[in-house]
Amino acid sequence: MRLTLPAISLALVGTAWSSPALEPRQSFSGDTQNGLSGPCKAYTIIFARGTTEGGNVGAVCGPPFFTAVAKLVGAANLAVQGVPYPADIPGFLVGGDPTGSKTM
Repeated sequence: MRLTLPAISLALVGTAWSSPALEPRQSFSGDTQNGLSGPCKAYTIIFARGTTEGGNVGAVCGPPFFTAVAKLVGAANLAVQGVPYPADIPGFLVGGDPTGSKTM
C-alpha cells in the first residue's frame, strides 16, 4: 500500500490524539514566553534571546531547546520565561544591556 504525505500526516495526528498517555501541553513554539505566571513548575528556564531576535526568547534557539527539555521532563513540569531587553546590535557591541542583566 502506498501512502501519500497527507495520509501519513493524518495517520500520525490520529494516533497522537487517540493516545490516553498524552498530557496537556504548553506551547513552546512562539518567540515570547511568560511562564512564570500561575503555579510553580518543577523546572524553570529563564532564557535571553539572541541579538536581533524577536519576542523575549527568539525563534532560532529558544523554542527547539524548550521543546527538547519538555520531552525530557514533561511539558506540564516546565515553565519558560523570556528576558525582556532590546537584544540589539549597539547593546551587543558595548558588551550587553545593563537593564536586561539586572532583570535576569
